[in-house]
Amino acid sequence: MRPVPAAPPILALLVLLAPGGCAAPPPTAPGAAAKRPPGQEQAPPPAWRAFGNEPFWSAHVEGGRLLFTAPEDMEGRAYAGTATVLEDGLQFEGAGVVLRIRAGACSDGMSDLEHAYTARLQLDGARYAGCAEAAK
Repeated sequence: MRPVPAAPPILALLVLLAPGGCAAPPPTAPGAAAKRPPGQEQAPPPAWRAFGNEPFWSAHVEGGRLLFTAPEDMEGRAYAGTATVLEDGLQFEGAGVVLRIRAGACSDGMSDLEHAYTARLQLDGARYAGCAEAAK
């Protein structure tokens, strides 16, 4: 048997740079976190932030808790409830509160940012509309 000659260095470089050889991974779904355990990359985010203006408000949902804040109440009000993952978003329900987050283009009306989710919040009889995103 004769030894096989080594490939010239340029050939090895071309193999590495060939299309598909170092292709970028496919994009993840909106809201999918990059630091998820293997097999859960496409799972819905564990926490969400909904927000709006006129009036300004924000709601942070994680697990069975929703924290609502507004400029006049920066400490916020906490609500216990149940978060249900939907095909296109999330619904949180508790005593005096319902938050629905759905996939759909949303602009907050004040910035040029386009968000991937809409939010509708009913809180102690008041109604709020705004956008939502995976919490950071």
